[in-house]
Amino acid sequence: MNPNGRSKAKYVKKPELKGRTALVTGAGGYLGSWMVDKLHGSGATCVAMAGPVRPWSGEGQKRDEVTALQVDLATASVDTLLRECGQVDHIFHMAAVGVSQATADFEQVARVNLGGLMTVLAYAREVKAKSVVVTGSGFEYPSGRRIEEITSPDPQAFYAVTKAAGSMTAIAFAQMFGLPVSVLRPFVVYGPGEAAHRLVTQVCRAVLSGQPVDITSGEQLRDWIFVEDAIDAHLRAAIIPASAGQVFNVASGQAVSVRRVAELIADLAGADRSLLRFGARAGRAQEICEQSGCPKKAMEILGWTATTSLEAGLRKTLDWYRQHA
Repeated sequence: MNPNGRSKAKYVKKPELKGRTALVTGAGGYLGSWMVDKLHGSGATCVAMAGPVRPWSGEGQKRDEVTALQVDLATASVDTLLRECGQVDHIFHMAAVGVSQATADFEQVARVNLGGLMTVLAYAREVKAKSVVVTGSGFEYPSGRRIEEITSPDPQAFYAVTKAAGSMTAIAFAQMFGLPVSVLRPFVVYGPGEAAHRLVTQVCRAVLSGQPVDITSGEQLRDWIFVEDAIDAHLRAAIIPASAGQVFNVASGQAVSVRRVAELIADLAGADRSLLRFGARAGRAQEICEQSGCPKKAMEILGWTATTSLEAGLRKTLDWYRQHA
C-alpha cells in the first residue's frame, strides 16, 4: 500500500484478455472500433454491439471470434442483452450519443447515455461480469490544469452532463452491489480513422491535399491522448482488480493549444501553415478554454502512462491518412 492509501497494481506490460469473452458497446464508434480490433488481435472472443446509427463494419477482419450485434440501447432491456449477448467475462461500455451538440436530440442522449448505461450495469450483475469498464469524458470536469479525479464535476454541455451523471451512477452500482466497475475519463483522444468533423482529421486531410482548412482561434488548451494509449488504459482497468470502484483520468498532464496541434500537423506534412485559417470558424458556446488531467492515479493503480508523444502520435496519424487518402 502506498502512502496515499492506494493499492499499487502489479506492472502489466501488455494487458490482454486472451481466451476470455468481452462485450464492447458502441463498437461502431471510434474508441469502440479500436477496442474490438485490439481484443480480436489479442485472441479474445468479442461481442461487438453497435447501435442503428453507427453499426460495426468489421471490414477486413475475420469474423469467427467476433459476433456483431445491432442493439439500440435507448430501448433495449436487460432481457434483450441476455438473449443477444449471452454470458461474457468483461464489458467495455463505450456507447454514447450526443457529442455533436448541433445535432443532439436531448431526450435520445439521456436515454442512451443514462438509460442504456443502467441496462448494461444490470446485465453485468446478471452475468456476474469479472469487470465493467465505463468510458466517461474529461469534459465532465471544469476548466483547469492537471485536474484530479476528486475534482467535482462541472459539465458545460448536455452531453457532458449525462456523462458525469453516468460516471456517478456506475460508481454507485459498484459500491451498492459489489460490481467490479471502473470509470475512465479520457481527455481529447486522437489518431487514425477519427470522424470527419474532428480537428486532427480535418487538418490532416487538408494539409495532405494542399487545401485550406477553417479553424477557430486555436487558443483552446487541451490534453491530447493517442488512441492506442487510451485503449491500453481501458484494458488495464479491465484486468486489474484494484481498479474496481475507481475513477481514472486518461490524460497526459500536458495542455497543448489547438493552434499548436494544427501547426505541428502542417509542419510534419511539410505543408505551408497559411493553409490553416485560424479564426475562420467560430468557437463553441460555453467552450472550456483550458483543460488537462492529472495522470498520477492511473499510473499508481493501473501502471498506465501515455507513452506516445504528441509529435509521434500525429506522425502516425498523418502516415495513416497518406495511405487512406
